[in-house]
Amino acid sequence: MMKHYPSKIRRGMLLLACTGLALLLLRPGQALAQTGPEAVVSGHFAAITAQEYAQADGYFSREFRSAFKADIARMNAYYLARGAQIARGYEIRDVSPLSDADRETVRVTVDFADANPDDGSDITERIYYYLIRQNSTDPDAYEGKAWRIDIFDALSFDSLADARRRPYLYTGQEWDEFASRELIARQGLFRIQMALESFHQEHQSYPFRLLGDDNRRDELINANKLGATYPPCGFNDRPMRSVQFEEKSSGDFSYYGLDADADGVNEGYWLLLHGRDENGFYFEGRDTIYVLSEQAGLTQREQAEGFAAWWEARNGTAPTLTDVTEFVLPEYRPGSMISGAPATPSIQDLSRSISSADPVEGIVTGASEMLESLNEPAEPLDPGHQAALYGGNVAGWISSWARTRMAQLSAAPIEAESRPDPLSSLVVDEELTVHSFGSWD
Repeated sequence: MMKHYPSKIRRGMLLLACTGLALLLLRPGQALAQTGPEAVVSGHFAAITAQEYAQADGYFSREFRSAFKADIARMNAYYLARGAQIARGYEIRDVSPLSDADRETVRVTVDFADANPDDGSDITERIYYYLIRQNSTDPDAYEGKAWRIDIFDALSFDSLADARRRPYLYTGQEWDEFASRELIARQGLFRIQMALESFHQEHQSYPFRLLGDDNRRDELINANKLGATYPPCGFNDRPMRSVQFEEKSSGDFSYYGLDADADGVNEGYWLLLHGRDENGFYFEGRDTIYVLSEQAGLTQREQAEGFAAWWEARNGTAPTLTDVTEFVLPEYRPGSMISGAPATPSIQDLSRSISSADPVEGIVTGASEMLESLNEPAEPLDPGHQAALYGGNVAGWISSWARTRMAQLSAAPIEAESRPDPLSSLVVDEELTVHSFGSWD
């Protein structure tokens, strides 16, 4: 039997129910499950203003909390810096969908008011918040999903994958997408090249072969040029290992020492990186995604052409080149210890070139700044041009290249001794780390 209550009691009950619902919607774990991206950012800011930092944490994605929550000092710095900005006032200028495949992602553009409004100029600070709609266990989550803040930055990106790639790189929370994993592998390849140049500095030759992994018989490990193991593979939870050019092995490398005059001394080398994204393969049917040698300044197209010519001279058949494209990040071109190009930067420089700047000190620093500070490398040998001079005779070009290389070697010892070892200031067992994410202020 339905009970009847006086109208005042009914209104009071209705008001109580509405108040309870409103309080429920303010709970970060459940309320933001039904709210849009703009409301999630506003709720996150409201929690910071109220100094309810546990609630503010609830607006971050699971991956963000797993990757960064333990860094208490950085989180405190973020909340202090963002709290000061929020106190000045802010405006959400735009909410834009992003181009991530198979994921619901958006970019929320926030402008914070001028920190010095009385100085005669109007300067706002812009921060981009990147959100992802992910599965939620909250009982009232809309269709079982909720919007969460996955990263933020002072730079604008067209996809969340691009925005989170560098900050998440060594956190164990990177997405299963090729670019992040290939970036780890490329860093490893550069470390191997630095070790090769250091080895050459000491022995006036390059190793006969490389084994990779943690093999104590490997010449670079035995010479203490890489520490106890090779750099991380990127695609697998193990160090990089050496494989043959024909073998498909994502995140690993192929190394071939070059002894052009058969005197038992390697005057050069080819160093190839294997990847997984078929759109980035350099040769048909081969998973090579990057090529390095001791020659400085060559483009990736020129490196690939040079390797193809060498491979044909060695095996009788040249691998078919595809449309070689450069990597999305600015290309890092280490200098040769012999050719007169600048010495190879330290691994700390390389790390800084693809990592974020210190969050309290400023915004993300791009790799281009490091590249602009380097001198231009010496004019390189052009494999295509050199081969053409010999009427397409690849063996003739290889022989000419070897003679040129030997002339460089014979003229270089005094200069080489005066150059610093590229690994002299490097802690060989140090792993690359990312110390911050996005911009904090």
